[in-house]
Amino acid sequence: MKKKTTTTLRKKKVVARLVFVLFVLVFLLLLLLFNTSNDNNSENNGHHLRNGRNPSSSCDDESIANNKNKEEMLDRFRRAWLVADDDDDESSYSVSPDATTTRTQTTREKSAIINSFKGPLTLHSKLGPKLPKVPKANGEMEDLGLVSKLDAKNLPERDALEELREREFKTCAVVGNGGSLLLYEHGDVIDAHDAVFRFNDGTGKEPYSKYAGTKTTVRLVNSQHRGYRESEEEIVLQHLTAPAHLKLYVSNRAKKLVNAKDYALSGAFYSFVKNRIDKKSTPTNGMYGLYLAQSVCEKITIFGFARQWYNATRYHYHNDYEPTGSQNARDSAEMIPLEKLVRDKPTKVMFGEPCVGGGGSSSSSSSSSSSSSSSTRNSDRCLLCPKGSRCDDASWVPIPDVGYKAMPKEKVCLYPARSVEGPARYGNIDARERCYEQPKVDCFLPRS
Repeated sequence: MKKKTTTTLRKKKVVARLVFVLFVLVFLLLLLLFNTSNDNNSENNGHHLRNGRNPSSSCDDESIANNKNKEEMLDRFRRAWLVADDDDDESSYSVSPDATTTRTQTTREKSAIINSFKGPLTLHSKLGPKLPKVPKANGEMEDLGLVSKLDAKNLPERDALEELREREFKTCAVVGNGGSLLLYEHGDVIDAHDAVFRFNDGTGKEPYSKYAGTKTTVRLVNSQHRGYRESEEEIVLQHLTAPAHLKLYVSNRAKKLVNAKDYALSGAFYSFVKNRIDKKSTPTNGMYGLYLAQSVCEKITIFGFARQWYNATRYHYHNDYEPTGSQNARDSAEMIPLEKLVRDKPTKVMFGEPCVGGGGSSSSSSSSSSSSSSSTRNSDRCLLCPKGSRCDDASWVPIPDVGYKAMPKEKVCLYPARSVEGPARYGNIDARERCYEQPKVDCFLPRS
């Protein structure tokens, strides 16, 4: 009897252990599935990055017809825009009135000058102890202090502006971090430029490379993104806006803690930009990059600067960050001089996203040409329009051309990360969810 009881107890223990092991396995499996789901949500960052497309649709990423349309658009862009302007009229440039400017300048030198900044762009060992002032957050100028002879020896030997001009960029893409990049797969178009300018942590890595490209030539970073780079070849330009920033930069160079291609922007460049815009406000990082590009590039294409983002896409293409009220107002205000620049320099500067900065009645399928500057401008606005679309004065994105239809909009929801006073609380998550309807404007289908 006792033996039978012992056997029964053993069986119960075995069953109990099996149940426990099974419970643990089920728990681990559920945990794994939960983490995988969270990782996917985090990577997609509130939007689907086109992964939910119907495979049978001609707008599918892998469709032969869609790839052919993209190749034709890139070829059209190369022939119409990514060409040298050796025969351009000298009057289309803003040449410096300096008496030393002579008629013996090369075409390259004249055509590169849209805004004739002469330097210094960055701090270097030959500048001397006194540094130009830099702007504070309130727009006032602040003295960074003096650089000792010992510290000066640790600065770069020459101005980064010299290296950039020696490389003679004919075409440059200035790529902002705007969510409008997600509306088009312009990665190959961006990489087709001689140089690509990016800002802060703007990335060319997956899954964003098909929207933003992979190439980075110059990167401008603020104090919150100091030291960020994605390759050893990038020329990184840091903003120094306080005496502490200067001390840290000099210290890091002395300890060889920074890349040899890490530079600090000079106060002379800040003054140059501020004198050309509203002197009471501080320009954005993107605006500084745009003025730099105008000083070293013959032609400029602007991507990711569209300001009509709120009800159509996210603020940044690669994260959930959204601006405070004052930041949003500053961004919107800067769209005015951007549009003016494109209007004033139609052979030198254009928006990469079609129809941004004003519409026009031109069509992507139009083959006729016009001699008027107005028609040329309208045509340029639609140079990167997808097949079957056109620009319209009332829209900042392409609309269906005759005989074509637009794809349905995609509803996207996210919890915005807000920037607040001080880097210690940078990126706080907003408890309120924001939803928007992202238009599908990179592919248009024929009406059946």
